[in-house]
Amino acid sequence: MADWTTIPDTTFEPGAPAKGRDMRFLRDNPIAIAEGAPGAPRIQNAGIGQNQISANRVNSISAGSSIRYLDSSTDETLNDTFITVASVIFMNSGSVRVSFDQMSLSNTASCIAEVRKNGALVQSFSTTSSSWVSRSLDTSVSRGDRVWIRYRRSVSAANNAAGVRNKTYSTTGGDIWPLPSEHFTFGNPL
Repeated sequence: MADWTTIPDTTFEPGAPAKGRDMRFLRDNPIAIAEGAPGAPRIQNAGIGQNQISANRVNSISAGSSIRYLDSSTDETLNDTFITVASVIFMNSGSVRVSFDQMSLSNTASCIAEVRKNGALVQSFSTTSSSWVSRSLDTSVSRGDRVWIRYRRSVSAANNAAGVRNKTYSTTGGDIWPLPSEHFTFGNPL
């Protein structure tokens, strides 16, 4: 594996010849980036062309307790139509644990949340609890699958809100790839 070397701007002077050592850095740094060397910048999703990575180059994953996607924001709605609050498209195959908390913010309405995969319902959850209720399920995934969490309240009446928070996708340690950079967490590299 090539080593990453940070090259200061002062290394190359206008009109001065390049030194052999500096040329080795220029040769080795792109290799270090491609190999994922410590300290090297990571290749971002935007830097990879569509259909450029074959399925046999992406590790399989298994559902577990190592959080790989985390959106800890709290979402609340008075809406009685579903709102998507988390969505991941997988290049990995295997399984993933999808978790979130849900609650009803009134005594007369339920919070209905569901996990969907490629448009099909995987599981629906409902609660009238005014305290947060934790939900979790493991689902299989194949390359290209989209798994999302969405929710709504059960009735359309004033002041009957529903809420969800702490949306996570977890594995036994394998990274989920690709994820949008704003949701990379823990083991997934930035």
